[in-house]
Amino acid sequence: MTTQIGVPGFDFEIVSFDALEDAPDGGAMNIVDPGESFQMRLRFTGSGAMWTNLEKLELHYHVRYYADGIGITDEINLGEFFGNLTLGGGIYEATKAVSIANPGVYKCAATIYFFTPGHGQFTGLLGFSDDLVVMVHPHEE
Repeated sequence: MTTQIGVPGFDFEIVSFDALEDAPDGGAMNIVDPGESFQMRLRFTGSGAMWTNLEKLELHYHVRYYADGIGITDEINLGEFFGNLTLGGGIYEATKAVSIANPGVYKCAATIYFFTPGHGQFTGLLGFSDDLVVMVHPHEE
């Protein structure tokens, strides 16, 4: 899990990136039926005085999810999630219901950046993960 910090004074870490069953307390999964809804989840956290200040400002964050087909399948924009930091937020979770229609194997990725409405992206802070593989197969059970 990679983060890019161009601003000194805090740590920012992606804790996990996974696919979950689309059900309350859904467990991890990597094989789904075509068109079946499932959850993409990115979890992240931060620490340090600068991070605390960003939480106090309730800085906004934007997560985007992608699936890149391996072989003959296409790249897909799976959607996005918006949220806000909150003071003492701990581990933040950005979860989005998604589906992939075409059978194949997909390398999934998530990016996260921070912004202030009306002022644009908070530069120097980027997170991304691309270590999740999902197989879409019509007989996954």
